[in-house]
Amino acid sequence: MKKNIILLLFIVLLLLPIYSFAQDKLEIKNLLYEITDRRIRGEEIILLEEFNFGIDGGINLLVEWYGHNYRNTGKNNRRLIIYVLDVENREIKFEYQLLMLDGNWPPLFSSWYLGISGIIIDSDLCQIADFNGDGFDEILLFIESDTGNRLEIQGYESESNRFELYCEIPILITRQNNQPSPVEFLNYKGMYGLKALSPNNKWFFYTWDETQRKYIEVEEVDPRYLEEEARLYQREKEELSSNEIEQTLDSETSLENETPIASKDSQFPLWLFIGGGLVLLGVGVGVIIVVKRKK
Repeated sequence: MKKNIILLLFIVLLLLPIYSFAQDKLEIKNLLYEITDRRIRGEEIILLEEFNFGIDGGINLLVEWYGHNYRNTGKNNRRLIIYVLDVENREIKFEYQLLMLDGNWPPLFSSWYLGISGIIIDSDLCQIADFNGDGFDEILLFIESDTGNRLEIQGYESESNRFELYCEIPILITRQNNQPSPVEFLNYKGMYGLKALSPNNKWFFYTWDETQRKYIEVEEVDPRYLEEEARLYQREKEELSSNEIEQTLDSETSLENETPIASKDSQFPLWLFIGGGLVLLGVGVGVIIVVKRKK
């Protein structure tokens, strides 16, 4: 009975934070419904997540609304809005519409987001992470439009009290499902940043400039450098693997060499015993011969 009570208490303690978090999200969702008119306009919250965008005044939220389309296209809207919510005073301190869609993003974008570290929002809308290492979350989006396809990274700047474009890089989107991602984060010539595939099918490297608070173009990517880096990495990997094999073989050889030494030591008393027995046998034979001669 005592064990069952302890187990029950353990389960309750385990589920309590989850329940508390769910209750908090429900309260926040109801509060947003109450202080906005979007629900009246036929929009529902289908995603609500807290992030650290670095905005003061309350909790930083990313909310996705789904509902009525006012353009009469027959499709519903998907809106991504960032709020700073002062729960205690029941007030929105900051609001910024990040994205509005009439339908779905191209499916290939989902696979591109999967290759980038961070949290994917609703599978295909955007990627959120601290990309520039300043301690706050930024938002990465692939944009396909009539004005040109591009990669955008946005972050909040306290001086302007708004989200600023950290980069707006033109990229090549072929609309082929097997197209690899036109963006990759990597270390290049001692710098961390990203390489992007330009519309003229060339790769360019960009790195974060803290002074300008944006990504700056460094140079066209040298494929020979990346190939050499890949070779060095492969060689180091093989050498590491080879060293591990050698260490294993050395360890096995050492064990094999230790066995004969131990057996020699163990055989020494046996030879001593045999030798002593032969000596005693000789002495005995000698005694018998002497006795016979005396007779």
